[in-house]
Amino acid sequence: DANLAAHWQFDGNFNDSSGNDLHGTAMGDPNFDAGVIGQALNLDGVDDYAQIIGCKGILGPNAFSIAAWIRTTDNGVIVGWGRDRVTGDDNVRLEFRTNGDRLRIEHGGGNFQGDTTVIDGEWHHVALSVSEGANL
Repeated sequence: DANLAAHWQFDGNFNDSSGNDLHGTAMGDPNFDAGVIGQALNLDGVDDYAQIIGCKGILGPNAFSIAAWIRTTDNGVIVGWGRDRVTGDDNVRLEFRTNGDRLRIEHGGGNFQGDTTVIDGEWHHVALSVSEGANL
């Protein structure tokens, strides 16, 4: 798809299979385990993550979607970009995360939290879709 910004399958590596060459780098000591389809990235919840240098995320009023398979028993970020959590401009950031057993999106200066429990050790397909010009 010409509109696909990136696609990380995490099948034993951090490569972007979209053709946009936004390959990642392992930070901390993540592992790969069996996933729903192929392998899955296994993070320890402390200091493991995939860093994607050069990927600025989707900024401005553009529409975008994020989808992932997750299995977790704790709160954490699924995907995020933009400002540092402590300093920086809130208006250019996004965090799609789990919080209080549910999904949460933090975008710009706002946030929204879902109702479905996803922190249960089971696999869940999660998705976020933001329409063009959305005021979050």
